[in-house]
Amino acid sequence: MKKRKATGSGNESKRRDTSLDAVKGFAIVLVMLGHCVVKNNMVDAARDPYVYDVIKAIEMPLFIMISGYLAGLSPKKASLKEAVYTIQRRAVSYLVPFFVWLLLGDFISGHFAPLLALKNVLFHLDWGLWFLMTLFLITVLVLLAESFPRAWQSAVFLLAAYIFFFLQSRTGNTFLSPHLTVRYMPYYMAGFLVSRYLLPMKASGNKWVVFFTGKKVLWGAWAISLCGFLWLIVGYDMVTVHSTQELLAQMTASLLGGYVCFFGIYQFYESRKLPENYAGTVQLSKQPFLAQIGLYTLEIYVLHFRFVTMLGFYEKGYSLYSWKGIGAVFASFLVMSVLTWLIIVIVKKVPLLNFLLFGKSRPRR
Repeated sequence: MKKRKATGSGNESKRRDTSLDAVKGFAIVLVMLGHCVVKNNMVDAARDPYVYDVIKAIEMPLFIMISGYLAGLSPKKASLKEAVYTIQRRAVSYLVPFFVWLLLGDFISGHFAPLLALKNVLFHLDWGLWFLMTLFLITVLVLLAESFPRAWQSAVFLLAAYIFFFLQSRTGNTFLSPHLTVRYMPYYMAGFLVSRYLLPMKASGNKWVVFFTGKKVLWGAWAISLCGFLWLIVGYDMVTVHSTQELLAQMTASLLGGYVCFFGIYQFYESRKLPENYAGTVQLSKQPFLAQIGLYTLEIYVLHFRFVTMLGFYEKGYSLYSWKGIGAVFASFLVMSVLTWLIIVIVKKVPLLNFLLFGKSRPRR
């Protein structure tokens, strides 16, 4: 594997942030564990009131938060034309695998009816790879908002779009599952606002931002967030929604838990990075294991859950709080991980499959 050569110029800041990759790696591992629990029929509020609630509250909100953070790190689009160009690229990355896997799954099912399958999934995104479509919708809204010349215009556009999706969900119209956009857009915006506005303000020396983003303040906020998250986990159900109060509690828990995981894991790996003068020659194999996993989150996301029930534990009725239940989760996770990894390796060697199944136009280096 080739080393990345240091150029000695200001372009060295273009290196991948392996600490951020590690956060992504943690998020996808959490998603995999969650599927090992839910698809093996171990979600039971009476026998497991906490473990799956923790996973459920964090897994996908953390992913959306990371996506927003990454979007905020990219250059702001100077015009509507630039925004549309970026939207077209995102459409390839997100929608190609979304629709290809939809058709492939319908074909494998034995009753190939693509138009019916398309209709069903567009009105029930959670019947398919909902994360890709929901992330695409939120990304489109933010890119269009940023094409306005003034910040207040962008804010008004996003607020109006959010209200529109909220009202659509209240009417019972399920086209593109608006409740998912309503649920997950705040996490995206939280990550986006931090990287788009707070980080540049800190870099410019704004004294208030510098103070409130100091390590002591942020670790204090981390401790408070952890306590708040645990209190909400104990007091509320994180799996189902019975009222607006429960929905708000779940979303608050997800924001707090997302911050706890994002900041905590990022700081843990950031403190272990090599000195700057060596970082440019680090091989991929020398990167943290979670960071290596984080390079393939989309690939893992679209594949892993297809193998989680292969061992048949979903028929056993195991409790997660038993040795058999823990063993079933471990075995399912192991088999799922190995098969997912093998398929990723094979698909990456075929550019057309890499594009169709993962939305990637070229293999990673």
